[in-house]
Amino acid sequence: MRDAKLAAKLQKLLPNGPTVQEACDGFKKLGDCVSAIHASQSLEIPLADLKAKVTGKGAENLEKAIHELKPSVDAKAEKKKAYKQAEREIPVSN
Repeated sequence: MRDAKLAAKLQKLLPNGPTVQEACDGFKKLGDCVSAIHASQSLEIPLADLKAKVTGKGAENLEKAIHELKPSVDAKAEKKKAYKQAEREIPVSN
């Protein structure tokens, strides 16, 4: 990760988990990773579970993954919220 400020901010969301680099491995875009980290944190879904659903073979979109892992929440609204949080944190150049 090139942005040290962003990496430090995200690492706070992963207190007992992987490094930001490890968390983002497998994601095609930084924004997707940051959104997944935020969704994981705010919904108390283990990042590893969310990441497994949105990366790799048979990958799903974040909304579908949220719905499957936490059917009691409004997955569409939660996805939107996570994307907005990511947009605020990622420099436009990414």
